[in-house]
Amino acid sequence: MKATIIAIATILLVGTIAPFASAEEVADSLQSELEKCAEIKKAYERLNCERDVKDKITAKYFKENSQPVEVGPVTYYWPGLDTEGNAFEISSSGQALLSLRILAENTGSSQNESLFCTGPAVCNYDVTNGDNEYKYSGMDFTNGQVVLKPGESKIFNMFFGPNIGGGGTTFEYDSAKDYHFRINETFGSGTIPLNLG
Repeated sequence: MKATIIAIATILLVGTIAPFASAEEVADSLQSELEKCAEIKKAYERLNCERDVKDKITAKYFKENSQPVEVGPVTYYWPGLDTEGNAFEISSSGQALLSLRILAENTGSSQNESLFCTGPAVCNYDVTNGDNEYKYSGMDFTNGQVVLKPGESKIFNMFFGPNIGGGGTTFEYDSAKDYHFRINETFGSGTIPLNLG
């Protein structure tokens, strides 16, 4: 178990729990956090504790393996295709399918910031190739928004593929074009290059 934690620490957490910490020191700290979680008797509280440790690992992975995109007070991190939750493929029927998993962090505001997406026609996020805008086919925004407290980060998932109605579109891929994930929030706008080709 400790060897696994050291490997995770080496890849994901070096320098995060303590600046300039060795992988073993980071692994020990992570192991300590997990052991504290294991001591919690109530299953729900223990699972929440373990989830929080996992969220720290995942957030650090995104930050270490992404080019940050600052949009107003929120910074977005996308580690690229072929990472967990991020994939692009063309189905056997010819339908382009794009799954995106993005970390958003409130890095510049002392108040809560909300990311909005209530439906395909009313969503501050889409994919564009410069000529066409593609609305999502699936997403996991609870009640149409993701709320970020100051300093808090959360991961959201979006899927682009067949048209699901409600103002949606069918995602189409043209290898001659560049695709970008587009952010158009009230606090600012920006794009993340997707490098699908």
